Amino acid sequence: MAASQIGDLGDFIRSFPQFTYDDYLYRLSMAQVLFLTVDSTHIKYLRGKDKEIWEKFWKRRKSDRSELQAPKRSVLDTIPKIK
Repeated sequence: MAASQIGDLGDFIRSFPQFTYDDYLYRLSMAQVLFLTVDSTHIKYLRGKDKEIWEKFWKRRKSDRSELQAPKRSVLDTIPKIK
């Protein structure tokens, strides 16, 4: 957050260039502006070496999770069988 309202406006317009000065002042509510300033869903697509590192990380994480999973059993398997 900036130290002044004009600083907040500048930060907002820089982060969201699709909005104009008039949008900021008149069309968007204060709640919308505040939500957009804390929104962290901006997408950054990885390329090259960064993409390879990220894919290796997720592949390794998935394999680690599959090893740690408990065996799948039904609740009925816990009931002793009557002969």
